[in-house]
Amino acid sequence: MNYNQLGKSALKVSAIGLGSWITGKAGWSNVNDADSIDVIHASIERGVNFIDTAPIYGFGHAESIIGKTIKPFRDKIILATKCGLTDNYLHDLSPKGIIRELELSLKRLNTDYIDLYQAHWPDPTTAIESTMGTFLKLKEKGLIREIGFCNHSVAELHKVIAMGTITSLQHQYSLLNRNIETDIIPFSIQNDIGILAYGALHGGLLTGKYRTLPAVPKKEAKSFFYKLNDPDQWNKAETILHQIDAQAAKNNRSISAEVLNWTLSQKNISSVLLGARNTTQLFNTFNHLF
Repeated sequence: MNYNQLGKSALKVSAIGLGSWITGKAGWSNVNDADSIDVIHASIERGVNFIDTAPIYGFGHAESIIGKTIKPFRDKIILATKCGLTDNYLHDLSPKGIIRELELSLKRLNTDYIDLYQAHWPDPTTAIESTMGTFLKLKEKGLIREIGFCNHSVAELHKVIAMGTITSLQHQYSLLNRNIETDIIPFSIQNDIGILAYGALHGGLLTGKYRTLPAVPKKEAKSFFYKLNDPDQWNKAETILHQIDAQAAKNNRSISAEVLNWTLSQKNISSVLLGARNTTQLFNTFNHLF
């Protein structure tokens, strides 16, 4: 496993981080807690020291599973969670909302501090300066070590860095979605902020699992979030997969490993977040990764 310094912080995160949306089970089929716990253990055994979660993943369930599993070795894990997306999917980054969510996350995660606390999505009803001010107070109290923002625009981020240091930006980034190359990545380089990339395998579309247009149930996250059933997107993915197939064979890697290596090789990517339903899926992805 390779490790990268995250922004200006002292945190050194594994190049592959464990994402946990799937651990929450809501929106994902064929997931059970025993498998999720095995995935956490297997990831750590393979050098993963960075775990990313959020209260909205299963409405607290993912945090609870992670908190129970990592409790014996909490000090060896860089633990990231988020705030700002409530149980009814309302956006709330108000001071009151942040403090309430942090208190609940600390309990579920069995910890008295969060290594990286992140604003999950923009909240149009709360000034971002108010959000950042709350984060800075929580950092002063030692409840959080570092501050991150997910899915925010450069215009918003300029307001944030005028108030204090942020350590990371988390955005969707893959061979199918390279939007952040135009502004977020240059901004992060200029301001020495690490990028955490999610969706690198685009909900499985870039793993080679699908060889025809997928037919994923609409209620599944990879359908409504990653739009796996969209014909135009499938055509783009198919073109990419044809190119990746040959490169993966040449390098003796799985398609997933080839895609993840491409993502990791891009500018200022500190860690790529990878979720897995079970250890078989995890091992297939890790095959010849580095």
